[in-house]
Amino acid sequence: ITKIMLSYALTFIMIELVNSSTMVIDGIVVTVCGDVDTAAGKIEATSGGLDLLAADGVAKVSGQISAGALICTNAGTRVEFAAGTTLTVADNGTLRLAGADGQPLTLWSDEPSWTISPLAEVDMDVHHVAVSNSSATVAIGNMSGIDLGGNNANWKFLKPAREGCLVYWRGGGTDGGWGGALNWE
Repeated sequence: ITKIMLSYALTFIMIELVNSSTMVIDGIVVTVCGDVDTAAGKIEATSGGLDLLAADGVAKVSGQISAGALICTNAGTRVEFAAGTTLTVADNGTLRLAGADGQPLTLWSDEPSWTISPLAEVDMDVHHVAVSNSSATVAIGNMSGIDLGGNNANWKFLKPAREGCLVYWRGGGTDGGWGGALNWE
């Protein structure tokens, strides 16, 4: 099989694509409980999405993934990226990466660099994320995030305002929206 088309919501234990195969996800969000290996293929989900659940607490991701929605909101989870991995979020798509206080979502690579590429008008909700060796193609505001040793390009590690502090609207964030962390100072 060189091309698999999915149009019904499914949950996978893991995904491994071989022999230059392509998985097309159309209009749905597919949940993956474990590893995603597209080093010998690719995932195209520009009208669909991928939810990285990492049910065992760790998931390994490699290869090329394009999605309309990229979601990982399982607090305390560690997602490990192989060098050269590229995650692209389509125009008008959704990027949701979230941990919690004391339980960050960790996006990790031992070596530089994996790339995350939100395209135009992506709705970004990123908070409590610890990041290592990542290059973002546009600025990503990471509220209450943690920089795990540098080599992170275009990640903005933001801290919440303390009570009694003034916060100013500056606009100009990548999403231009009221809720976009990069629009505030």
